[in-house]
Amino acid sequence: MQKLINQALRTCLLCAVWALSACAPLIADHPLEKWTPDMHAALSEQISRDRSAELLVFLAFSGGGTRAAAFSYGQLRELANTEVMT
Repeated sequence: MQKLINQALRTCLLCAVWALSACAPLIADHPLEKWTPDMHAALSEQISRDRSAELLVFLAFSGGGTRAAAFSYGQLRELANTEVMT
């Protein structure tokens, strides 16, 4: 009986470790080492091209894991491919 309980506990522990490790990021995120206003200007120029002056959309994506990031990336790609009539 004790052997069966030990095996069940090990199985539960293994499942818990497996489930929690699925949310661990695979890519290390490093802080920005250097920022210059030129970087901002280039980004502003890229964003301003072919954009509507009347429409502004703010998006917020929740989640901090790899799956949440992949899901959010897919949403952004699809939004980028969607034509908006203004």
